[in-house]
Amino acid sequence: DIFVSPSVPNPPPEENLKPLTQVKVFELPYTPSTGYDSYYWILTSKEVGYETSIAVYISTNGTDYSFLDFVSHYSIAGTLKEDYPSDTYEIDDDRGILFEPYKDFMQFEDISRADLFLGQRLALVGDEIVAFQNYDPEGEVDYRLTGVVRGLGYQKPQSHTAGDKVFIFYTRDLAIPITRTSTFYLKLVPVGISNSGSLADATAIRVDPQFKAKTPYKPARVKADRSGDNVDVLVYPVLKEYLGEGMQSADSYTDEYPFHFKGDILYKIDNGNWIVNGNSANFTINQAGQFTLYVKQRTFGYESPEVSLVIGSDDGEYIGNYDN
Repeated sequence: DIFVSPSVPNPPPEENLKPLTQVKVFELPYTPSTGYDSYYWILTSKEVGYETSIAVYISTNGTDYSFLDFVSHYSIAGTLKEDYPSDTYEIDDDRGILFEPYKDFMQFEDISRADLFLGQRLALVGDEIVAFQNYDPEGEVDYRLTGVVRGLGYQKPQSHTAGDKVFIFYTRDLAIPITRTSTFYLKLVPVGISNSGSLADATAIRVDPQFKAKTPYKPARVKADRSGDNVDVLVYPVLKEYLGEGMQSADSYTDEYPFHFKGDILYKIDNGNWIVNGNSANFTINQAGQFTLYVKQRTFGYESPEVSLVIGSDDGEYIGNYDN
């Protein structure tokens, strides 16, 4: 099928559209706008400059493709020119991200500090989502992003090395819902004002769903109070709806009591079987001597990573705090 964009007055001379080579399909974590459904960012850089949108095709077997949706905005791809460590400030005004665009078809203005937190313009460095305030040329072909906000989407900052991929983009009209629960394949075809690229020439992209939005975060804290053989346990689950715009610190957790959360709390003692505690963050264990308690949260049938806490034989309080 051939897709064309609406006609515009005095269109630029259009080259034959070329296959897209700088692409990334990124499954979104939970966001206030997409919720628990599986959405994917379609990130790709223009090849000739006259592309206006992207036609997305999907296949379950990598052979037979059908049209899925349009994405109406492109990104700009690039590569890191220097290492970017994980230990910068949460808002990095000093070091910044130095990158070289693949093809410099887009420019980004510096914005105010207030606009920085609107989440309308982001960068994906490897698989880490960041926002940035300033976009300044450096040298002949490079740019440096500063005012970089890290920890978005409840992620811990990651370390990145020179040569890693970077995509910079405006978030509007980039995310599409895909409900497939097993491996699927996408092809991205460039669309111009009066013609379309070739589906046959587009590279197939394999996607293995990770269910990021549905999978709960691991508990932020487990507290156990031992009195004799009785151990009263309180789990501090993380409720994704409390994350605001995805820019809340990773050491925050629900502060309602009794704690409100979706799904169940599961626990086990040492190498025993998992026990379902249900929708309550409290439970009591009758267990003599030292043991290791394992805890995780289950939502929509998806389980969080487990956390563990060693509870000694002495009476008293035992606390474990865990980063997501």
